[in-house]
Amino acid sequence: MRILHTGDWHLGRTLEGRSRLPEQEQFLDELVAISEAEQVDVILMAGMSTTVLIHLRRRSHCSMMLPRGLRRMEGNSL
Repeated sequence: MRILHTGDWHLGRTLEGRSRLPEQEQFLDELVAISEAEQVDVILMAGMSTTVLIHLRRRSHCSMMLPRGLRRMEGNSL
């Protein structure tokens, strides 16, 4: 079994008031590409559950990034 351990994605977070959404979307694209290239069976995501839950409740752009990324991985049998 191949496991990709990740953590602290900080989706939806800003840096000194500057949106980081474009680079966060790029990160998810890279995560999908790495997962495919390495034939990952499981992605372990640690350290961000509270942040994700807050954004999911706000229905922000960020709240859609994670489900979209996960659906792409699911579509690739990850």
